[in-house]
Amino acid sequence: MVVCSQALKGLIGSAESLDMTSLAMSADSAFQPTSEDAADSVSSVVVQLLRRPRWQTLAACRGERVEMFIPDRGGPTARAKQLCGRCTVRAECLRYALAVPDLVGYWAGTNERERRRLRAMSRREKART
Repeated sequence: MVVCSQALKGLIGSAESLDMTSLAMSADSAFQPTSEDAADSVSSVVVQLLRRPRWQTLAACRGERVEMFIPDRGGPTARAKQLCGRCTVRAECLRYALAVPDLVGYWAGTNERERRRLRAMSRREKART
């Protein structure tokens, strides 16, 4: 991962940018490269960074540890919800989280169960109209 960090540092300016919105990305973002596939992993990480929505650079959770947003069952969630509560891009985050059903963890102050409920409510509303 050091090779990836160094390569990306040159591309995006600072190693801190790698934590850009340490929002709980879907499970496939937990890729840990080996030394053999370091070059491929650099391009994979760059692609992931470029695919991220622009609003994420403004999120209150930018630079926070992912673990805070993916608590163990029954683990603490207050800090994640507090950050989301004061975030200026919460509406964009919620729209994104509702559009991508396989996201895990807290997004816009909602967990997976709450987002499923919101999607179901939205479908019922659309069916009525």
